Amino acid sequence: MSWLYQLYKTYELHIDQVGKVAKKQWDREYSLLPISHTTQNAHIEVTVDEEGDFLDAKIVNKESTLIPCTEEAASRSGSKIAPYPLHDKLSYVAGDFIKYGGKIKNQDQIPFNSYVHNLKAWAQSPFATKKVRCIYEYIKKAH
Repeated sequence: MSWLYQLYKTYELHIDQVGKVAKKQWDREYSLLPISHTTQNAHIEVTVDEEGDFLDAKIVNKESTLIPCTEEAASRSGSKIAPYPLHDKLSYVAGDFIKYGGKIKNQDQIPFNSYVHNLKAWAQSPFATKKVRCIYEYIKKAH
């Protein structure tokens, strides 16, 4: 039996624990992540309406947030441009990031452009939800 199959079987044996947070040693939190997800520390939460119009933004307590993830985004490092599907750093999700003083390493590869391109493909796919379409409507206004 291959090690990948062993990992799969172990995951399946603990499927009831997916997404549940448990505190372990030194009061650290752990969770068995759903497939194609990771965690990031969220700093800002933006609320939009059904037409993609901005409603509110607020600073949130620095906490670990479960987000969808692609293989490419999971392995990004350095100057590699690989957006997460929905939630990401300001350089990816803010169309006016550079205008307001944000710095990017390579002016030929703007992270926002990759993010909006991927979000558009998702929003126009049969797998899109109403929420994804609303977020895309908001994001494309800055493109």
